[in-house]
Amino acid sequence: MLRVGVDIGGTFTDIFAYDEETGQIRVSKTPTTPPSFVPGVLSALEKAQVELAQVKHYIGHGSTIFDNAVIERKLPRVALVTTKGFRDLLEVGRWWRGELYDLQWDKPAQTRPLIKRSDIHVVEERMSFDGRVVTPLSDQEARAVAKEIRARGYESVAIFFINSYANPHHELAMAEIIAEEKPDIHVTTSTSLIQTIRELPRLYTTVFNACVIPVVKKYLTWLDDELKIRGFQGEILVFQSNGGTMRASLAATKPVLTAVSGVAAGVVAARELAASLGIGDLISFDMGGTTVKACLMSGGELPVISEYHFEWDMPIGVPMIDMVELGAGGGSVAWLDEGNMLRVGPRSMGADPGPVCYQRGGTEPTITDANLVLGRLNPTGLLGGELKLNSQAARQALKDKIADPLGLEVEEAAMGIIRIANTNMTQACRTVSVGRGYDPRDFVLVAFGGAGPMHCAEVATELQTSQVIVPLDPGVFSALGMCTADFYHDFVQTFVSDTSQVDLDKLNAAFTKLETLAKEELEKDQASTNIGSLVRFVKLKYLGEPTAKGLEIPLGTGLVDTKVVANARKQFDKLHNARYGFSVPEEPVWFVELRVRGVKKIERVKLRKWKEKASTSSHALVASRKVYFENRGFLKTPIYSREKLEPGNIVGGPAVIEELTATCVVPPDFKAKVDRFKNLTIRRR
Repeated sequence: MLRVGVDIGGTFTDIFAYDEETGQIRVSKTPTTPPSFVPGVLSALEKAQVELAQVKHYIGHGSTIFDNAVIERKLPRVALVTTKGFRDLLEVGRWWRGELYDLQWDKPAQTRPLIKRSDIHVVEERMSFDGRVVTPLSDQEARAVAKEIRARGYESVAIFFINSYANPHHELAMAEIIAEEKPDIHVTTSTSLIQTIRELPRLYTTVFNACVIPVVKKYLTWLDDELKIRGFQGEILVFQSNGGTMRASLAATKPVLTAVSGVAAGVVAARELAASLGIGDLISFDMGGTTVKACLMSGGELPVISEYHFEWDMPIGVPMIDMVELGAGGGSVAWLDEGNMLRVGPRSMGADPGPVCYQRGGTEPTITDANLVLGRLNPTGLLGGELKLNSQAARQALKDKIADPLGLEVEEAAMGIIRIANTNMTQACRTVSVGRGYDPRDFVLVAFGGAGPMHCAEVATELQTSQVIVPLDPGVFSALGMCTADFYHDFVQTFVSDTSQVDLDKLNAAFTKLETLAKEELEKDQASTNIGSLVRFVKLKYLGEPTAKGLEIPLGTGLVDTKVVANARKQFDKLHNARYGFSVPEEPVWFVELRVRGVKKIERVKLRKWKEKASTSSHALVASRKVYFENRGFLKTPIYSREKLEPGNIVGGPAVIEELTATCVVPPDFKAKVDRFKNLTIRRR
């Protein structure tokens, strides 16, 4: 019986298939096929020789469909219904400025409202902050708006009323009126997603969801139909941005929960790998074809944030894994700015046309082209030779676009691209470590993605981390995360009170309500036989701090009493000191939000353990070629086949270790050892 993970990335679609009876693993990597994506998934499954009739229970699935639809603005026509007087909230936002003292600064050019002002409709209604009806919903206006929505032919509608988090009655009434007028339209109310203060995140969460529902639902329906035609009888489980998974039927109505989900899956896989090695403190480093993602885990716990900016001043207010992502993938473009300074990213050539060396029409040099020119990539091709590379085309593009304008040799220009990319990626790792109050020297770097193992040793050098772990099949590592992610159902509610004067009855009643909702969702998850459990969290802040600055503290189970609250307060002071460098124990601390997570465990993928051997790595040596290293120039470098390396083998740098889904570079002064799971552990000599 097979367990399968599918990861649709910006450049490649990855498959990880695990046979639970034999422990055999099958992987594949094929170019992503936007805008339809389904053909790419089917091609990858076929390439991995996955018999869909043998797939047990479910297929774990993560993708960039949500992200791509929003970034490219390939969205259906969507209406927004909001409270009278708040029509321009989408455009106004928070008035954040990128440069505080630049009077000419404006929003980034690519930032465009998701919904035009002409598609925003208002009705007379108003709730107070505590849920009292200030102005009743005007039935006449509501029905007039519903008729206008039907007449204009919208596919989806978002409903967002001020203070509805405290009382959703008006939103629900508006949704019923629209459904009566146009039964086939997709309706998203803000309170069906989150019930929290901070109106801009709640508004954008609702709008994002409404915009993408038709796109995601169409894709999931099409994929499910194609899989069933090929014998699949299980369920598609869609990966969430909080590190868990959910039913496809739920993802089709709440697709905003899948934003950047493919990114999060790699973090979950890194946590599982580290746990198998007895490591709790790690930084996951995921470099793919389009972006690089960094996440720090302390004590093996996934860091969660309650707000994520998808684009400038466009916050999504649902629980997400705390990561930093930047445009520094293998396909990221190297270019010269107006001052003739070399830049790398954030723009990427993606899957189509891809880097110049892919010979698919790309004309601008990328990080991948630079690595090829420097000898780090196999000039005969990637994916076992299936993806042919053109070294001469990559060299010519670097010469014309970068080297000649800067008066450099091609190799110097290529090394400059790599140096800038490494610095950018190191900064991302520092943001999640030093920027969160942690010393990166105390953490292990787990590197994966198709390009991560090529750069990890150099990034680790700048971070001064003690060691790097590169898992087996790193190019499809995120797909492994989709095979081993648990069911997560998060329910969040605003709860504002001084911790020293909290009404414990109200607090416990609020938790009971959220736990009831979580239990209802857990009962619907049939792909796991686990009973499920509930985990409580509280978000706290000092009096006077912005709500967004609050910190989340785990609360445990059982009745909340004064002792539990006091302990949470102590944990908050400690975490605040670690995060911001200070704490104020004598200052009042306030509750901001409550969160309950329903968890249903999935049976873990049992990675095979191998016996270590005292043999040398010479049997895995397959070739040698000249590889360029900084301050060393070209060095004759041995090339090893990772498939032939055995546990206990040590590979001294300089060396290049090649496998189907990725290439690992071991610089001079470094060595790599193969552990019992066939991971590579890279350390300085």
